[in-house]
Amino acid sequence: MARRSTDTLVASGDFNFTHGAASLSISSGALVAFTAIEKARLTGGNSANTIDASLFAGSVILFGLNGANKLTGAVTDDLATDSMSGGAGQDWFFARVTAPADILSDKASNENLN
Repeated sequence: MARRSTDTLVASGDFNFTHGAASLSISSGALVAFTAIEKARLTGGNSANTIDASLFAGSVILFGLNGANKLTGAVTDDLATDSMSGGAGQDWFFARVTAPADILSDKASNENLN
């Protein structure tokens, strides 16, 4: 039986990221178009970053690192797992409540969950 591979989009830098259904927009001005991506791993930098994967239908791993980050998980309500880590700084987490497999880390008492 052949194993099905998972296509993963990986991007990092001290930028804001918006992950759409078929593209990744980066605040540096870059736009990456893709097809058949099932997973994304996006990492911000030392500044306050906004990483929004709300229009993506796969699972995501989001790292905000330092700064007051705003992290938004993917839109799907299937069994895909979203993992979000804000790092240092007061962060905002936006997650759908229909996915019990989602993971939030670095959520201290001064963090915000919506």
